[in-house]
Amino acid sequence: MVCFLKKIFLYIVMFFVVSVSINAKVVINSERAAYPGGLIRVFALSTERIENFHVVLNREDGTRVARFEGFRFNPRAFAEFKDLNIYCMVAIVGTGSTLRPGNYKIAVFINNEESYRKIIPVVIKRKDFFTQTIRLNRRLTNLRTDPSERRQRESQELWRLLSTFNRENVFTSNRVIKPITATPYFVTSRFGSIRRFVYSDGTTADTVHHGIDYATFRYSRIYSCASGRIAFAGYRLITGYTVIIEHLPGLYSLYYHLDRIFVTEGMFVPQGAVIGRLGNTGLSTGPHLHWEIRNQTKTVNPAFLMANPMIDKNKIINIIRTEFMGNNLP
Repeated sequence: MVCFLKKIFLYIVMFFVVSVSINAKVVINSERAAYPGGLIRVFALSTERIENFHVVLNREDGTRVARFEGFRFNPRAFAEFKDLNIYCMVAIVGTGSTLRPGNYKIAVFINNEESYRKIIPVVIKRKDFFTQTIRLNRRLTNLRTDPSERRQRESQELWRLLSTFNRENVFTSNRVIKPITATPYFVTSRFGSIRRFVYSDGTTADTVHHGIDYATFRYSRIYSCASGRIAFAGYRLITGYTVIIEHLPGLYSLYYHLDRIFVTEGMFVPQGAVIGRLGNTGLSTGPHLHWEIRNQTKTVNPAFLMANPMIDKNKIINIIRTEFMGNNLP
């Protein structure tokens, strides 16, 4: 009898969750193409509250590439919608620099797999990346090939941090700015570059460069590229003095090889705040800033976010105006 009642209760719960999604007006919108290192922003807007939202990026044959969690974005922040009961969820899909070009599919899930699902075809376009050879002296060779427990621990700690998804931490939605203003400066390594390290003994190792390197005068000021919370500020073996800022749930900017840090963990910094000075610490062949952006661990080309906002508020506004205003409500 108890088991029977439990089954009845579960069916009622499932029916309620499904009926909420079926009865609501739901509009899902997404970009349909991106380059490696770009972002695909997926929006779900509804007349009823959405509790859970996630998307899965699959290859055309259905093979899973990655899952991306969604978070809530409040349309009532816009004055014209302050009295409108519209709920918005956003999922940001990071493609990474190594994703092969071709046809993919994004599966959109709302509340649970049974309640609502939509498949969106997307195209990952071809992008060619530079190749680069970097020669390391004995000290830097030993540093890069260091198998120590400390290096492994720091790598694991960094991965855990970049995997952290704080659903409520929506600090900004704007474009990022370049974190240096010193002139002249030189871009010494680009996003996605294929790097071949030549060690002091003549052996080599290939890797992918995940950020942009800016070389300029030592001690130049380094600025936060966008508003956010300081998630890490300290020294690491490979990256030297390092600052990591959380901007959105799962979206972080990273600043490596600093000479000095001016912020502490937990601080909130506005866009353009001075967070440190350019240096030559860690695995570095000269004074420079390594600037990197990660979204749910996937690498993002900083140039993309300098040209495009993290969240396309204009698109959200247009969807609400065309789909949820006046006679368009159910």
